[in-house]
Amino acid sequence: MANNFCAPSLSPPPPSPLSSTLSSPIFVIPSESDVPPPDVVAIAKRLKRKPSGSENKPKPVIEEFPKPMFLMVPAGIDIINAIITFARNQHASILVHHASGTISQVNLCNPVYPFDDLSFQGNMYMFSFSGFYTKSLSPLPPKNIPFSFFNIRLSKGTTPQHLGGLIRGKLIAAEPVHVMASLLKEHEYQEIGYPMITNPNV
Repeated sequence: MANNFCAPSLSPPPPSPLSSTLSSPIFVIPSESDVPPPDVVAIAKRLKRKPSGSENKPKPVIEEFPKPMFLMVPAGIDIINAIITFARNQHASILVHHASGTISQVNLCNPVYPFDDLSFQGNMYMFSFSGFYTKSLSPLPPKNIPFSFFNIRLSKGTTPQHLGGLIRGKLIAAEPVHVMASLLKEHEYQEIGYPMITNPNV
């Protein structure tokens, strides 16, 4: 009498959600306490020469822009200075979409003249942060100078009062802050003007 024996079917395990690649790279900005890495010497391999007219010529790497990314700013670091420094090292402009987290110091621009700017220190929560840094206002002089503009909304301590405005000065992170941003290599400059109104009643 034959035994009805069924071998167990082997199926590959489901893919781990952590194995999927992120569409936006994450860059970690080093803190002041980090030890600089040792010098690394890159050894280039000697490329084999291919005959002229070969179809297997190496193609240049073309980076796509705008490039979305996440920046992680460590605690104790000036967030704005870290963002601008990162953009300068990439030789690009940067657009900050959003960031949130706990901060310990911020300087806000006081719109009331001639009073000084507002400075806040202590336990504060930043629930909105956006702005941009451009390496030049215009491709032609005299406006080919860097320019930055950053805006913030925060709550101080346990009070429900919300503060906000244009940042002028430092913005210190009290804990690691994740910044969602996009790098821009080249961008167009468009001057938008209003047409001359000949008939104000129209």
